Amino acid sequence: MTTTEHALYLLYTCRVMCQYWLIQLAFTPERVLSSNAAVSDFGFRYTLGDRNVFKGTDVHKRAIKQQYSKPGHLEETAQLYWKFLKDALEKEVPCDVHQAVLVEDFFVTARRIILRTITYEMIGKNVVDKYDTINNTDFISDFMIFQDLVEDCTAKAAVCPTWLASVLFLKDCERRRLLIVSRLSDAMNRIFDGGDEASVGKWLQSLYNMKRSDDTDTRLYQCDDIGDFAVGLLFAGHKNPAIAAAQAVLFSLEFDNRRATDSTGSVGNGSPLMTEAYAEAKSVQQLMLGTSETNKSSSLSNNNDNAKDIHYSTLMQEGLNSCVIIEKVVVETLRVTAHSIGAVRKVMVQEGWKVSVEDERNPSCPVKHYILPYGTYVGVSHIIPHRNKLM
Repeated sequence: MTTTEHALYLLYTCRVMCQYWLIQLAFTPERVLSSNAAVSDFGFRYTLGDRNVFKGTDVHKRAIKQQYSKPGHLEETAQLYWKFLKDALEKEVPCDVHQAVLVEDFFVTARRIILRTITYEMIGKNVVDKYDTINNTDFISDFMIFQDLVEDCTAKAAVCPTWLASVLFLKDCERRRLLIVSRLSDAMNRIFDGGDEASVGKWLQSLYNMKRSDDTDTRLYQCDDIGDFAVGLLFAGHKNPAIAAAQAVLFSLEFDNRRATDSTGSVGNGSPLMTEAYAEAKSVQQLMLGTSETNKSSSLSNNNDNAKDIHYSTLMQEGLNSCVIIEKVVVETLRVTAHSIGAVRKVMVQEGWKVSVEDERNPSCPVKHYILPYGTYVGVSHIIPHRNKLM
């Protein structure tokens, strides 16, 4: 079978995997069942590039561990996110703090705020500003247009032969990605050439300072490589939090309207949910800011980073535990809007992948064995284990 035929086979004859399939799949290594090879075949080799598909996850894991697992960095990271979120809000919704403002599309605005916050923290505000200045454009808009195109192309590529998809739309998406990578890499190079390395984001610092294992004086990744990885990082890292945040606010506002009236339609006495949620958030923020100032003047600041992390984490947990309204909003939003598309794997061994399946309704029946041949795509539903009472 060709790759295209395998893809169609997946779409039209995908089997619902029982609990035993899922358990076996979870413990099957990448060299046998590859998620990278599967998503590459379904168009990601064009939309995100092979560097992101085959190396991106490991690179991000290493960079994030280097920067965010160091003792004493928990408090610093939390404070940076407070700052960058405030900067993003001021950039995207410029108005006085007590002034009402009308936004054309709340979901788009929330997405832009979250994307800008994450980009500032991971890559650097100065890199984004440099990108905008050099190209007389807006990085946030460029990236959002690109991401929407990726998702559109991925959906089309799943039902279209690869050779045809590459001609009709995948190549165009690839060109857009390469343009963003080129512009982003140029901005990074100019920042580093100007000696402004210290002000870039933590993720970018980590990748830029990685050295080759065989030569400690040679950098492992150049800015062209890092620009490519940055696209994959932002593609995976911002949209779900942005959607969840926007939905949480909208659900809260909707509940406010219901809470304001009783069952007869009369005005009720309940205080606005958003007011209570804001008060909780403000309380946690003040607690964290106060803790930061206390740490600077206490014995915890005397090179005892582990103790400072534990102290800060404990207070943060206490503060979050007091956010009863916010917790209910978050949990209910996730319950109402949770979605799962699933995943796909590709059999990579010539002898095929052997699967043993038991009849969960009749355990006395003999175990059945199946061989999925090399090149077969295996569809995985993330919903199945949550619907199965035996799991």
